Amino acid sequence: VRMPALRIYQSRDDISQEAYIARHGIRLEREQLDRADLRLGTSQELCRKLSTPEKPVQLLPNAANTALFKQALRPGPPPSDWPCSGDRPVVGYVGNMAALRMDYALLDAAVAACPEFDFVFIGTGGRPDEAFARSANAHFLGPKALEQLPQYLRPMDCCQIPFLRNTLTKSIYPLKINEYLAAGKSVVCTDFSADVEAFSDVALLSRSPEDYPSLLREAVAHCARSTTGSRQQAVPNRPQIAGKTFAAPSPNRRHRPSTRNRRWSRAIIRLETRGSTRESRTSRPGERRGPIRPASSPLLGGAIGHRSRVAVRIAHRPRNEVRRHAARSPFLWHRSSCRRP
Repeated sequence: VRMPALRIYQSRDDISQEAYIARHGIRLEREQLDRADLRLGTSQELCRKLSTPEKPVQLLPNAANTALFKQALRPGPPPSDWPCSGDRPVVGYVGNMAALRMDYALLDAAVAACPEFDFVFIGTGGRPDEAFARSANAHFLGPKALEQLPQYLRPMDCCQIPFLRNTLTKSIYPLKINEYLAAGKSVVCTDFSADVEAFSDVALLSRSPEDYPSLLREAVAHCARSTTGSRQQAVPNRPQIAGKTFAAPSPNRRHRPSTRNRRWSRAIIRLETRGSTRESRTSRPGERRGPIRPASSPLLGGAIGHRSRVAVRIAHRPRNEVRRHAARSPFLWHRSSCRRP
């Protein structure tokens, strides 16, 4: 049996806060963290909580497929099931409606305080049994395919993330804030995590339930004043992995951007292994090669991606050969690789 050349564990949520998963998940997650060569967390709180002095967890925040969500900036008709007439401002939400993270009391107050707005909710969880869900200006469209989301975001005037402030949400880096901004939307969000605080210069953060309706009005007014109806911004406070800061890519660049632009929207994890047990050049023809067992795998660099694959190339000594390994993750979308420096 061939041993894996590299074990990667990625934590995306605080599983201790979900009763069913926590029964065995806490123990199993610790086991996987101890076995992994590379440990990744999508938020600052997850990295802090799961790291140990001997086995640190590296920050790999979520990001968006910006090319997809920029389609919302193009003119076009609303979807066929769009419930709004078009003469009223629309506040949108895209994502799970789970009670563990959604602040239903905040939504009750916001929908009641803003009867002049339509509130559109897209995602799983169905219509909750709350007062705001029974309001005439609240519309639930159910889950939509990822590729359909830009056409639903297009007619929205602003987007919201009305999350609770609790232990679970403290560990969340919300992927949707990147998607909202890529679609050119104003964003109103509660200040539930340190990762959200990093967006304070491009999003409106609610510090209390009382200021939430006024922030929605401010976001809608900004859209009305804008000639394009958009508020597309660069993501602030770009992350650092192993002491490296990643620059935003040029909008005209595709795969393999220049050195000064690389590693923001591509998922590259560059690793070097030493002491490989591969055969030497003097091995006899036809002899079976042994498994690759890297003695070390220091993290030299990384970046952000979303929803598909990351390809990892590992350079082996002494033959300077390269073996390609791909790891699937719902948070990694670009397929890329890098050469040994």
